[in-house]
Amino acid sequence: MQDEIDHVRLLRATLGSDAVDMPPINIGASFAAAADAAVDTTLSPSFSPYKNDISFYLASFIFEDVGVTAYKVRFHSVQVSKPCKGWFLLK
Repeated sequence: MQDEIDHVRLLRATLGSDAVDMPPINIGASFAAAADAAVDTTLSPSFSPYKNDISFYLASFIFEDVGVTAYKVRFHSVQVSKPCKGWFLLK
């Protein structure tokens, strides 16, 4: 968790006044559906990654984890002629 917090702090410090509170895309409905599926019920109020910093942190963790999982799944279907450093971490 501290790694993610440090990452957000670094991004905010780097972006300065160019940082935005909420990205210009709305993926809230997708996260609400994922949260409902995770607990096998419809949450009320529905989960919103934009509600507060903790919700945004949870959503970013889920988003990153889904991405890494997709890469790992796809990795096994790619034939590599010359493995790169660290390729074994994806097994």
